[in-house]
Amino acid sequence: MDHGGELLTFVNHNARMGMETTAHLMDILKDGPLYDELMEQHKAYRTLAAKAEAQAEEPLGKVPLPARAMSYLMIDMKTLMDRSPGNIAQMMVKGSANGIVEITKQLRQYEGTAPRAESLAKELLKMEEHHMEVLKGYIS
Repeated sequence: MDHGGELLTFVNHNARMGMETTAHLMDILKDGPLYDELMEQHKAYRTLAAKAEAQAEEPLGKVPLPARAMSYLMIDMKTLMDRSPGNIAQMMVKGSANGIVEITKQLRQYEGTAPRAESLAKELLKMEEHHMEVLKGYIS
């Protein structure tokens, strides 16, 4: 796979993990303002994943099962005792912060090698930064 394909795969997997995480947390929350925010984030991740798929020359595939399973387990463990919107927002802020670090690494690694894929990665970075700022407002 070329550098553009690798970067698109990264963007796609990151967006799909965001979709799965927000969906899982919406199942826990059921409703409310944070639920509505997570619904908007879910839509944004879905749109970005679709853009990555559309740019790819070959199917990008799903997020590996071990990563998905670990994410579900961590969410379930961290919400076992505290399902409050503040706790869930804090979890999402930490996830976005980790995502920002990983996206930044990828952008530096592939800088200048695949402009279209790089543009999508930058879009993902801006999206994660925005999500993080919005979610901070829900932390109590």
